[in-house]
Amino acid sequence: MNGADLNKMVDQSGIVYDEEGNKVDSLKVVDMLKGEKYRIVLMKKDSESLMRRVIQKRDLTKEAEQYELTKIALRPPSPKLQVGTTLNLDPLAKKTDIKAFTQKSILMIFWYPGCFSTNNYDKVNELIRSIKNPKGLEVLLISHETVNSVADGLKQTPIFYNQLFIDAAAITKAYQTENMPIMLVADQNHTIKFASWGNSDSVIKGLKEALFEVDK
Repeated sequence: MNGADLNKMVDQSGIVYDEEGNKVDSLKVVDMLKGEKYRIVLMKKDSESLMRRVIQKRDLTKEAEQYELTKIALRPPSPKLQVGTTLNLDPLAKKTDIKAFTQKSILMIFWYPGCFSTNNYDKVNELIRSIKNPKGLEVLLISHETVNSVADGLKQTPIFYNQLFIDAAAITKAYQTENMPIMLVADQNHTIKFASWGNSDSVIKGLKEALFEVDK
């Protein structure tokens, strides 16, 4: 299943519901999400064909238990992007000088416009901005989409990066991403410390932990 297939399974209206199925005003949603008491999850009832965005009160104990299961479920399908393996940079060699990545940690973001209808990478940007040693981290944004498509997409969804790889289908194919939206973190030795598709709260939590570990 690729990113486009995932989108087809989700209600694209942008409407958020409470757990009883009532629509929640967008301004109220913003206010509720300011703290850590609430989160947005995707849920689907048997009577519905699509998953809806539902705002629910957080159960931190339950979330901790689910987090370990989620990490397994959200592993990228590619054997080349698994935690504990060495990230092979050769697929990037035709577009950049990979020697420049020596002794640098890497945040690799596979992305395409509209891969998530929320178009919200704000939390990812906040984590990148919080890095204490930004010179030690290379943020690579990689998209199989065309120049015009990516340019328009980044106007809607700003994402911080050091290098942008556009029209990079050869790269996404080499890494066997199936064009899914994937983020991974590799340390200075390019050992993969974190790899996941999506940008849910659980993914952001794992990303934060990995970036903190490699921020040296």
